[in-house]
Amino acid sequence: MSNPFPVAFNPAVCFGDGWKAVTRYGTLPLVLGAVLHACTTPSINTQGSPKESMQDGFNFGLGEFSENPLEAIRPLEPPNELVQSFMDELTIIAVFAGLFAAAVMLLINSWIAVGYLRTQAQTLETKSTRLATLFSGFDAFVPMVLWQLLKYGIQLGVAAASFAPFALFFGGDWLLNGGGRGFIFIGLGVICVAMVVIYVSLGLALGSRYVALYGCSPLEALERTWSAVAGNRISLLLFYSLASVCNILGFLTCCVGLLISMPMVDTGLTRGFLALEGKPYRAPAATK
Repeated sequence: MSNPFPVAFNPAVCFGDGWKAVTRYGTLPLVLGAVLHACTTPSINTQGSPKESMQDGFNFGLGEFSENPLEAIRPLEPPNELVQSFMDELTIIAVFAGLFAAAVMLLINSWIAVGYLRTQAQTLETKSTRLATLFSGFDAFVPMVLWQLLKYGIQLGVAAASFAPFALFFGGDWLLNGGGRGFIFIGLGVICVAMVVIYVSLGLALGSRYVALYGCSPLEALERTWSAVAGNRISLLLFYSLASVCNILGFLTCCVGLLISMPMVDTGLTRGFLALEGKPYRAPAATK
């Protein structure tokens, strides 16, 4: 039996159907959903910009909170104990504020993600959709939050586990040789972490659609997405690479093109997912 994955995720067909969905059938809900989803997606890179998946780790939007916010105005002489205490407390407040903001964004994103994915599926299946569908994610809100936490936990865990040996080599070389060759281990570690995180992230790529569209639990979604992508990571990586090109082209048009390219590629991925599953999406009664 032939592998259905490359056929289901044919970029030309998926992006073509995504283009039609965005420009003909559900422009406002899909564009609004893409904007809300992008703005509330927890940051997973060291600069705090959204949706730069599978790159420099997962700081959940904390950006540079690890640095002292008063560093730029610190006096030249050593600060007295009162000033140092104030700066330490301010840093702690900034860190907790960042964590709280990231948690709120994760909750909002989980709610929006369900409705956004349902809007995509409904538009593809019925050639029409309603704005109310975008905000219909309450019934799957908790499973989606748990899925997001599970996904980020797995990604963080494998990143830490894959980098740990290189960090130990670096530490040992630093103690024994003063760090002469240690940075080679760090470079190799970064490359290894990137490869492992990309591999794992591709295996988790369809999980949110199983939760939002088919009502799977987080663990069931994990099992099904990993099974669906097994042996097909190269095809899915190619799909995401072409999607990135589309979004880059959209960005180059003064970011205006992103309003079309983002929902187009997201809807294209949902189209491929539905084709792979081979069964129609049944919208909850509240969204019809």
